[in-house]
Amino acid sequence: MARVFACGDNSFGNVLPNKSDLHLFKPVELPDVSSIAAASWSQTIVRKSESSLKLQGLADSSLDLSAARWLGQNSFVAWLRSDGRVESVEGTLSDSTFSHIAMNGRGELLGVSAASPPTITFYSSMKSLLTRSPEIPPIALKSPLLTPPTSVDSLIAGASHFLLLLSAPSHAILSYGDNRFSQLGVPSSTSSPPSKLHHVDFFEGLAPKRIAAGAFHSTVVGGDGALYVFGKGSEGQCGGEGGGEPALIELGDGEEEVVSVGCGSGHTVVVTDRGVWVTGANDAGQLGLGDKAPRPSFTRNEALSSLIGSTSTVTCTPWNTFLNL
Repeated sequence: MARVFACGDNSFGNVLPNKSDLHLFKPVELPDVSSIAAASWSQTIVRKSESSLKLQGLADSSLDLSAARWLGQNSFVAWLRSDGRVESVEGTLSDSTFSHIAMNGRGELLGVSAASPPTITFYSSMKSLLTRSPEIPPIALKSPLLTPPTSVDSLIAGASHFLLLLSAPSHAILSYGDNRFSQLGVPSSTSSPPSKLHHVDFFEGLAPKRIAAGAFHSTVVGGDGALYVFGKGSEGQCGGEGGGEPALIELGDGEEEVVSVGCGSGHTVVVTDRGVWVTGANDAGQLGLGDKAPRPSFTRNEALSSLIGSTSTVTCTPWNTFLNL
């Protein structure tokens, strides 16, 4: 059976419901859990060994645990249904349908239609998405790269920004939103119309295959398994880098291939083919090193490294880390 280990904040019982510890400084195994389906700061949707889903943490009976994706960073406020419509916890449904949608920490949303080529729309709030109010109209976003046969492979959100990874043949990275710390992968001085998606041309020719976002930083994994970081690095979340253009991070002997990345509010966790590396904020024990001291650069987590397998992945919330084995 697959196993899940976790560390970090447990204030809501979102990691171990029956444990009184507010913080878990060392990785603990979640009993009878085979994977993490979704996680926010206060809620975790776990897949039990018999494949059923269960909500841990802040209780909410209105959540549809069979959804394709859940929206909300502090707690879940809506979900993407199997038919592509978004449903809120109040039961309101969107008219539009989506193949991907993400919500950032400010409650703004970016939605990708299932059409070919896809249309990408920015909504300033859940109300803008669900009511189509003329007072808060959505914004249709444009990029010359959104032409057939290109589609959107993945979409993620930080505290106030979004990243998109396009499919072959372009493998392009697009970004949108707040760029105070260059978390969009372009200089913070870059300006553009509100309807334009940024193309992060730094990654041309590198065939990116994975993206992850923290509150104000971003990571990209290239086609060769190399790790790039950019954005705010004041808490060490970029491993000593940050700001300006994306920076290449070498882990260990420089030959390790990155297979999964998770980003929290101020920390980053990287799973390679040889181990687990952590950096950044650690006040809740989210780095799983047994203490709460921050790490300004990538540090190998020996406890987690001894557990990983070829299919291990990491999921992070603002102050948690979950390792799916």
